[in-house]
Amino acid sequence: MGHKFNVYKQVFNELKDNGDVVGILLVGKGATTSFEEFDTLNDIDLIVLTVSGENNRREAKKVQQVDVDMSYLPVSFVETCIDEQTLLWIEILASGKVVYSKGIDHLIDQCEKIWIEGPKEMSALKKEYWSFYLTTSLEDIKNRLDKEAVGRLLVVDFVAAVMKVIYKINRRFIPLKKKRWLDQIKSIDETSGRLIEEILVASTLDDQFSLAETLYIRIVEKLGGPCDTWEHEEFPEE
Repeated sequence: MGHKFNVYKQVFNELKDNGDVVGILLVGKGATTSFEEFDTLNDIDLIVLTVSGENNRREAKKVQQVDVDMSYLPVSFVETCIDEQTLLWIEILASGKVVYSKGIDHLIDQCEKIWIEGPKEMSALKKEYWSFYLTTSLEDIKNRLDKEAVGRLLVVDFVAAVMKVIYKINRRFIPLKKKRWLDQIKSIDETSGRLIEEILVASTLDDQFSLAETLYIRIVEKLGGPCDTWEHEEFPEE
């Protein structure tokens, strides 16, 4: 085994010997990397579940010149995240690799179940909101076709919003890292994914807008049709 694995084992043993620690997970790239290949990692990321405490805390340090990043999560905090379906920690815990468990398997199982089942179906109000948002966003782009830089920035915002809607319509959680979005969108909705890719690489703002119109029609139909007026007192949470 290499140097980074030895550092990992040192940190792991120190955490395991702490009576307050009831769970340790490898997260990030380390969760899918074999111990034999640990030296290929840039750093070592760990989630540490504890008995005491109320809020999470983070500790980043160098151990023998290796970056080690540890997030300490009290069990009570994890239980709250599960009850409230807090996406950030649900995704991290569901995708992590449990390397030490002292009665916390049921928590990880619940996170995995929530992640697999996906979020609740969009309500009619939220569909109306997203239709309104996309309608006004497309209109903003149309009104800025004579301003290249601003128009292209608005196109990026529009595309990001469409991708969120595709996730929500299909009851999929939105990954934290945007670099995963396009490939996943293609697997969920190949036609929309192809249009999004064409928009992002189009050479002119006019071409981007034309493609965005096509994408808009496709997505808004799934939301119940266009909505250019918001008649409710408040906007729902996204």
